[in-house]
Parts: sequence; structure tokens; C-alpha cells
Amino acid sequence: MRRLRVQLTVLLALLGLLVLAWGAAVFLGARDAARSSAALPSTVDRVDELRRTATRLSRDLVTMETSRRAYLVTGDEAVRRAHLRAETRATRGVRRVRRLSRPWVELSPLADRVARQYQAWVRTGRAELAVRRQVVERIPSPFRAMAARHTIRTSSRPACRWSGAIPTRSSRY
Repeated sequence: MRRLRVQLTVLLALLGLLVLAWGAAVFLGARDAARSSAALPSTVDRVDELRRTATRLSRDLVTMETSRRAYLVTGDEAVRRAHLRAETRATRGVRRVRRLSRPWVELSPLADRVARQYQAWVRTGRAELAVRRQVVERIPSPFRAMAARHTIRTSSRPACRWSGAIPTRSSRY
């Protein structure tokens, strides 16, 4: 439960930083446009593109976290593939936000910080998924489907004898 809280806290921090980056982009774009009315259309277009990219990125981050948790609970391969697709889109989105934020000196360090935290978050998620796969691989094949369906129970008793084999680690971001 503690790990889930940490993961959700990091996700919320990433989303908060994205909102901050979006607000800073709008503010900085408006300031730059006010300095040069000739550059107004191109500045507005750049700010709007950055805003749209940040919005898509936040959706991809939520999809990643949701599908990761769903896979850890259910073991459904379709959910894992959805997670991988969202991770690919989010990685492209982070790169794009960094590239689009370059014209604004004040915004660029914030985008770099978001990218670093995103990478740490992805590494932690990959480690969780790897542990899940290792545990499932240790289960004899006739029992894998049954164990995947019954990994979470409401009681404190393990759902199957292999569910206690998941090692726990503390995460640092």
C-alpha cells in the first residue's frame, strides 16, 4: 500500500509539474508576444502546440499508471500492451515538451526536471512489472492462469502459495 501511495504521489507531482509548465508557457508566450506584436501569430501557435502536447502527455501518464496497476493486479497481457503503448507515447511526449519549451529560458529547466522525474518513474514501473513476470514464471504452468486471476484478495491470507514470493523494495525518486 505504501508503494502505491509513493507511485501516486509521484504521478501527481508529474502532473502538477506539467500543469505548471503549461501555465508558464502561456504566461511566457503572452509576455513574449506583447514585446513583439509582429511575432504574435507564431508565438501563439508555439504556445498552443506546447499546451496540446502537455495535455496529451498528462493523459498518457494517467493511462500508463492505470494500465500498469491493472496488469499488476490481473496479469492481463492486453493491459500490459496498453501500458507499453502509453509509455511509448509518453516518452515521445516528454521529448516533444522539452523541445517545444526550448525558446523560453525560464521554462526549459522545468521541462528538463519533468523529464528526469518521468524517467525515474518509468524505471520503477519497469521494475514492478519485471517482478510480476518473475513471480508468474515461477508458478507451474497449469496454475498460472488461476494464480493470475487470484493474486488480490480482501483477506490478509495469500491468494495462493506463490503470492508471498513478491519481494518488496522501497523506492526513491
